[in-house]
Amino acid sequence: MLIVILALQRRKKRRSILQSEPDSETDNNETEVNEEEATNETEDSEKGSTTSTATASTATANTSNNTTTSSNTSEQPVAPTTKTFVGDYITITIPTAWNAEEIHERPTYGDVGLIEFNLYNAAGTKVFGLYAPEALGWGGNECSDFGTYKAFSDYNPASYQSYVDFFTASCTGEPAALEFISYQTETSFLGYRIRRTSGVYRMDSIKGDQYFSEGRESGLPITYNLQSTGISYFLGGTYKEYIYTITFNPTASDYTQLETALATAVISQ
Repeated sequence: MLIVILALQRRKKRRSILQSEPDSETDNNETEVNEEEATNETEDSEKGSTTSTATASTATANTSNNTTTSSNTSEQPVAPTTKTFVGDYITITIPTAWNAEEIHERPTYGDVGLIEFNLYNAAGTKVFGLYAPEALGWGGNECSDFGTYKAFSDYNPASYQSYVDFFTASCTGEPAALEFISYQTETSFLGYRIRRTSGVYRMDSIKGDQYFSEGRESGLPITYNLQSTGISYFLGGTYKEYIYTITFNPTASDYTQLETALATAVISQ
């Protein structure tokens, strides 16, 4: 009897095992399918990542190319419009087509130092000149040489009164009446103010005060004592002087360039 019971139990156990085996295979198949899908998704993800990376690299390359092109464009050389003249006495920035010169001796009289300083425009015309007179002194009739006394609104009343007093004491007739004038532009040269009015340049004779002291016109060139600037010359190689005549001869097309250049002038170091 016991043997029959054991045989029945073994038969039931075997039947249970046989019934469970197909489920195991199904699970295994599902696992394989899931693993294959996961593998395919991973591969697709890697392909997408590769495509994305390639696209990003292309964009980076394009950006780099654009940057390089922009950089090359911005680095195109620009031709200079000015140059700097460095003389023994004066340093000045002028247009590239202009020229400047210093003359340091006048052999005929034995004069040495800064004898002349000149600026020439592109056509070779002298537009500005600073010149050491060959002899100092007033060479003519002082009474007749005094012309119209023109002045700006910030003139020095004491200067005009000094002229009137001299003329009254030493000359006949009436001193020139004071005539006020206006100006279009103002620049400077070695610290001295220069104003242009109706194409005529006038330079202040005293540097650093509140007045514009130049106002008189005469038949002779006006001279300036430029001792405060440090430039000088020796008459006959012996007598140190600081008196200079300054002349202006620009055309209307030179005005702006000349005025800009003059303002850059300094004493050479």
